[in-house]
Amino acid sequence: MNKKSNYKLLLILLVILLALLLRPNIKDAYSALFNIFNKDNKIVYSDNLVNNYIDTLENDITEYKEITKLNDCVYSYVTYRNPSIWYDEFMINKGKREVSKGNIVINNEGLVGVVKEVYNNSSLVSLITNSKSNNKITVGIKMEDKTIYGIISKFDKIKNELVISELTEDINNYYDSDIITTSFTNTFKEGIVIGKVKRIARSENGLYNIAYATPNVKYNDIKYVCVLK
Repeated sequence: MNKKSNYKLLLILLVILLALLLRPNIKDAYSALFNIFNKDNKIVYSDNLVNNYIDTLENDITEYKEITKLNDCVYSYVTYRNPSIWYDEFMINKGKREVSKGNIVINNEGLVGVVKEVYNNSSLVSLITNSKSNNKITVGIKMEDKTIYGIISKFDKIKNELVISELTEDINNYYDSDIITTSFTNTFKEGIVIGKVKRIARSENGLYNIAYATPNVKYNDIKYVCVLK
């Protein structure tokens, strides 16, 4: 490295140090740094682009901190997600030494899905919004003095609604009732939050009610998960 390169490196380090010392937070420091380089017309960055990137990093850090508050689970992050099956499944970075097929996957908001396949260093997670899954999830709708059971039959990604059918009873006073997992007919841990009932409609043949629920988890944007052992 020649003297000119050393000088440039030293200048960059000094600018970064000054930006960090003079600015109260990392976002302002980065903005100040890139504004200085813009004046030199050598590196052109958009302030909005930089701020959006830093916002994303801060959100990721917050999400990870929330995940690590959960107990008795293996922390993991999403490594691959195919856009064509975005709401069906994704890969995580934990394999057969840490997790097993059938383990429940959650995040800090609620139920995400189930470990479908396990490999040496990764695993495939099937989301509860998976339209291709044959394993329908039994859930409980908590009313005032009882629980009404049903199954998640599909997910409407346009309306962001879980459709719960085959209810064991008609629902009254349903608004904002909690929807939770139940061990009634499957191996889910009892009481994991899924969402809340927002509306009720009759089936096409008019014979039974269908519940439409807003899920707690933002299934469109999942980065960190926790695999229950």
